[in-house]
Amino acid sequence: MLGERMGRIPPNVAYLLIAGGAFVFTMQEYHPLLRLETWLAFMLLVVLYRVVVWWFYRLQEEPSNFTLWDNLSFLGSFATTLAWFSIIPLFCDAREPATVYIAGLFLTAVASGGVLTIRTDRRVVLAYPLFLLGGYALWLILQASSGFVALALMVLVYLSFLTITAGQLHREHLKTIRQTERLQRVSQEHARNEQYLSTLIDQVPVGIMKFDREFHITGCNPAYLELFQTSREQLIGLDVLELKDQRPVNVFKQALAGKEGVYEGEYRPTASPIERMFVRAHVVPLANEEGEVEEVLCTVEDLTDSWEKEQKIRNMAFYDPLTGIPNRKLLSERLSQLLSLYRRRWQPGAMFYLDLDNFKDINDQYGHPMGDKLLVEAVQRIRRVLREEDTLARMGGDEFVILLPGVGEDEHSMILQVEKISARIHQQLRQPMELEGICLHTDASIGVVSLDPEASEEELLRRADLAMYRAKENGRGQTQFYDQKLDEQLRERRSLQQAFRLALEQGGLELFFQPILDMKGQVVAAEGLMRWADPERGMVSPEVFIPMAEEMGLIAEVGSRTLEMGCAQLSQWLSNPGMCLQYISLNASPSELATDGYVEHLAHLLAQYRIPPHRLKLEITESVLLKPDSDEVRRLEQIRALGVDLLIDDFGTGYASLEYMARYPFSGLKVDRSFISQLLDDRNTYKLVAAMLAIAEQFGYRVVLEGVENLTILNILRKLVPHSHFQGYVYSPPLPVEAFETRLQQGGLDVSHLDEV
Repeated sequence: MLGERMGRIPPNVAYLLIAGGAFVFTMQEYHPLLRLETWLAFMLLVVLYRVVVWWFYRLQEEPSNFTLWDNLSFLGSFATTLAWFSIIPLFCDAREPATVYIAGLFLTAVASGGVLTIRTDRRVVLAYPLFLLGGYALWLILQASSGFVALALMVLVYLSFLTITAGQLHREHLKTIRQTERLQRVSQEHARNEQYLSTLIDQVPVGIMKFDREFHITGCNPAYLELFQTSREQLIGLDVLELKDQRPVNVFKQALAGKEGVYEGEYRPTASPIERMFVRAHVVPLANEEGEVEEVLCTVEDLTDSWEKEQKIRNMAFYDPLTGIPNRKLLSERLSQLLSLYRRRWQPGAMFYLDLDNFKDINDQYGHPMGDKLLVEAVQRIRRVLREEDTLARMGGDEFVILLPGVGEDEHSMILQVEKISARIHQQLRQPMELEGICLHTDASIGVVSLDPEASEEELLRRADLAMYRAKENGRGQTQFYDQKLDEQLRERRSLQQAFRLALEQGGLELFFQPILDMKGQVVAAEGLMRWADPERGMVSPEVFIPMAEEMGLIAEVGSRTLEMGCAQLSQWLSNPGMCLQYISLNASPSELATDGYVEHLAHLLAQYRIPPHRLKLEITESVLLKPDSDEVRRLEQIRALGVDLLIDDFGTGYASLEYMARYPFSGLKVDRSFISQLLDDRNTYKLVAAMLAIAEQFGYRVVLEGVENLTILNILRKLVPHSHFQGYVYSPPLPVEAFETRLQQGGLDVSHLDEV
């Protein structure tokens, strides 16, 4: 308010000068000019004082002592009041009524004008008219004899009205001032906020963009331009409905309808060199006072880096790092979603459980890097067969699962489609794979199960896995559909495994011996063969329990038990003069040879049972020799150093190579029964056996012929290799120890009549 009072001094001064001049001019007919000029000079001094105060006030940029300036301003107003009040005693003459009326007129005018000009100061606005008109009315009353009482009453009435009006004007003016000041503060605050907001928008690292009701971009901040690597000229005026990527458009339209929204996802910018990014756009409608949306504010965050990191993490969590296909976890999610969908609306679907054939052999022979390349190539070939909606997932190792949703229209057509798909997979995998100059061959054993929505994920995988193992057992490279009989067989197999484990732990396995004879029909040795007589099932074929022991990881323990029982029995026979055996032979599996301490255990048994090493022979399968630098092969040299002879078992059925005879410390070989049984039917087999026997003779090998079942074959073999040994049902099957001893007491095989043939 001080500022307003100071601001009103110039117009007040002008008003006072005009009023003062007019008063002197009017009164010059009634009073001496000197008196009027003296009063006018005083008025000029008051005016000059007020102008000086106003001038010095203006010179200050920020007035600090408000009380001083307020008092100086009030003093000027008081001096003005005093100057005008002085005209009553100086110029009012009861003898000249005109002077009284002129003074009253000017006092009324000055008092009324003062109320309007000094209404901000309550002290002055009330005292000014009261002092001037009150003093004038009092003087009139004192001149009652001159007839001015009526005029005095009129002045008092007007004074009352003016006082009330002055108070109202003062209050209204103060109210107006406060409102004006409030509006100024609001305006200033609004301006500051706008400036702050503008600065904040320009400095904030988040991209901000606005567009109007016509979907034209009206503004953006520098972060937005930097985000999309574009210029303001390219962006302003652009229609957001014409963006190359239309995915955020629905959110923009909803914002103009008054609905706040968010778009989060992949985005391909329009006017930008960036091809692809991942953003979160938060869209907010801006409404006017009537609630109508006039603009839309859109904030955009670039989440590309975090999204790419999440994708990498997701790939690590859900995808196989070697082949790039889904892993077990992602397969579980997709299978769960598919089963949930099928529970609401059934449709035919199938799942393959696939295992690559010969992968372990390839991995062992050529190393893991080559095995990895084979897996990648196999995945690429399988993908050629599948549809886009199918899922190929790696379970681990060389096992894969394929989800085939929506295959066929019914159960029958689904089976036909599955057969076609599996046939194409076999066809793809059977084609030779040329990897680093090496030609590899593989195939797959495939188990198939239909997608039963009532079954759990684990159950479906179990069924498919079971079918796959049956396909592998049936000869590999085949497809097997699941049926309930497989579960029954599985239960029987598990029961058999449990019984076998119990038999192994409780001594339920027995070592049988099959006589080995020379071509004169005399028993010269025996081969120890493990047999299992189950109390419920009777004799279980070794073709059943030996592979089962390998699968259960017990074959090394079976071999160790065989070695211990064989050495113990050989020790008894060596002390029995009636048992004239040159040696016994026992099988040593690759799993046994891979066991640390095997050679030490063998040496311990030889020493414990006082067995001459040459009286024991170990039969080694050719698969051991596929890894020339392995521990298993090194142990062959250690075994031979003990004095124990080594025989190549099942010669010719595996990866037979003449290199074995020259490189490894073998003293003999056993020709597999499959060659012996075909001597009568296949001339080429006869030639092949003859060649093998001739080579063995050149190396000085002792040859043992397995599977001699009749005298006709024996007669042929006697002519081919008269110094070899043989074994087979032509003389005796494998027998328990007591039966074997009894059979030996009965004598050998009579072959005298064969000499006459």
